Amino acid sequence: MIIVDVETSGLNPLRHSILSIGAVDFFNPSNQFYGECRIPEGAEIDEKALEINGFSQEEIINPEKMELNELISDFFVWAEKIKPKILSGHNIHFDVSFLKSAFYKSGLPWVFGHRTVDLHSEGFT
Repeated sequence: MIIVDVETSGLNPLRHSILSIGAVDFFNPSNQFYGECRIPEGAEIDEKALEINGFSQEEIINPEKMELNELISDFFVWAEKIKPKILSGHNIHFDVSFLKSAFYKSGLPWVFGHRTVDLHSEGFT
């Protein structure tokens, strides 16, 4: 199982973009992933989202940061070795919607199942 947290430039995966992905292998907590990327051209920025996640405009347009497809590719390679491929986190459906969109845009197959665990649900609070 993979515990994942995604920071984004807004709420809509069709208009906004992933800014960072943090993840940990639940069964091997020393196996961790973290990466940040610059916002793709054309993606919208919601100032409220930046207030919440702490990224600045300068950080998300920094040309020295990798592109989103590079970040997704790195995450894909890291996650491929983990079993079972169940994604978990707080409000996981939000994170999964952005990850699925980014995987699709990057031409990568969705390697995760349909099952997720929302740690914000009853019993995990």
